[in-house]
Amino acid sequence: MLEKRDRRHFGFNNHGNVIGPVVVPQFNEMWRLPVQAKKECFRKSDVTLMGGTIPDEEKFDKPTFEGGTEPMCWHSTGKLLAEEHVHSMCTKVFLNLTESDGDFAKACMTLRVPYVGVVNNDAHRTHLTNALTTWTFQQFMHAGSTWHIPALTELIGGGERPPPKADPEGSSKAAAVAKAKATNFNKRKSAKSELLAKLKMMEGPVMKNN
Repeated sequence: MLEKRDRRHFGFNNHGNVIGPVVVPQFNEMWRLPVQAKKECFRKSDVTLMGGTIPDEEKFDKPTFEGGTEPMCWHSTGKLLAEEHVHSMCTKVFLNLTESDGDFAKACMTLRVPYVGVVNNDAHRTHLTNALTTWTFQQFMHAGSTWHIPALTELIGGGERPPPKADPEGSSKAAAVAKAKATNFNKRKSAKSELLAKLKMMEGPVMKNN
């Protein structure tokens, strides 16, 4: 029998048989990637048309997104519900044999539960690993995350102060100290610029907090 505990995000406790109400994420909140990259992740044998092929009269145009991307999983239920499942089932280790968009991986990382996900192929593994790495870095920056690193937030968000100017009346030693501080400041400033440039390249839907 499960250890009784309150739901993490929803009402009542895990001895009930209902989780909800659940609001599914919007398309712009899902992990999106270029269509060609998505096709690399799913071979025809990996896709099952539930209920058969849609009749022509019931088909409709898919939503389009900036940059020619689309959701990795059109019917994603989101990280919140995945997190609730992991929490409510008192999960100790999670083995996901049908990994797709990484929501259960994020949930297990948030709750610090060991996780193994089986992906479709090398392309799927590469794209998902990159997405999860980016998401993890964002958690370091997010003040509401249990993984928050304030020092990193300060580095990225500012907080640097120029070193004090050397005292005109000071000794050569004081001047040398001031010069060293200025050098270190410039190095930190340069490192920050490089890091911000890398983060700029990483911007996109995957960076959203779910």
